[in-house]
Amino acid sequence: MRKVLEKPKVETQIPFVGKKMIENYRRADLGENVDGLKMDAEIEKLGKVDIGPRRLPHEKVEFPKFRGDKDRQSPLNFWHDLMRYKSTFQISDSHMLASVIPFALIEDAKSWFDLKFPFGSFSNFQTAFFNSFVPLSMMHELIRTLNTARQRPDEKFPDFVMKMNKLFELTNSELSDIAKVDHVMNALHPDYLIHIPVNAKIESLSELFDLSLQISHRVFRSKNYKPSKRSDFALTDY
Repeated sequence: MRKVLEKPKVETQIPFVGKKMIENYRRADLGENVDGLKMDAEIEKLGKVDIGPRRLPHEKVEFPKFRGDKDRQSPLNFWHDLMRYKSTFQISDSHMLASVIPFALIEDAKSWFDLKFPFGSFSNFQTAFFNSFVPLSMMHELIRTLNTARQRPDEKFPDFVMKMNKLFELTNSELSDIAKVDHVMNALHPDYLIHIPVNAKIESLSELFDLSLQISHRVFRSKNYKPSKRSDFALTDY
């Protein structure tokens, strides 16, 4: 008699991500190994709570991890990678704090997280992280660079906007979007600044970046302009 295989039951109930995260966090506190958890799977669970589109199939984004003061990588590099991960998966601040940060910080950094927990908001976590792991001398240097940066003649307009945006992020700038735009425009090279209309309404660095692509093309054409050669058949002025 042939045995009939039963179809596996499909769990239709959406698991509560916060509860699962807390259970994993408790396991880690007890010394159990939770490093084997696949964070992409965790993010897929968050997807059921509508955190936005997934990454493209060909796009590989490493899950960022930070060990603390003994880590070879700079805390600023970790923070940059963390923000890239957040942006790629369109993860909200609350989900970052609840389901990503507890796994991104390991070893000494995790001990620090346990000591400081709870943070209340992602913004509070960012401030605490920078205060604890980023040396004051480094922050002062970043702020000095932000305040004195000027676009070089050979520096592309879009690249300069992206560089300034990264400096705003790393220094935890509290400037408004419009104030950031004014700051960057005041630092532009005259060859590019002259192409921005006086009455232009640019309300974010994202809008300035889009405009920079157009202006860069104009500047490139103007720098590479070559008049036609004189000819005996050329038109003459009368």
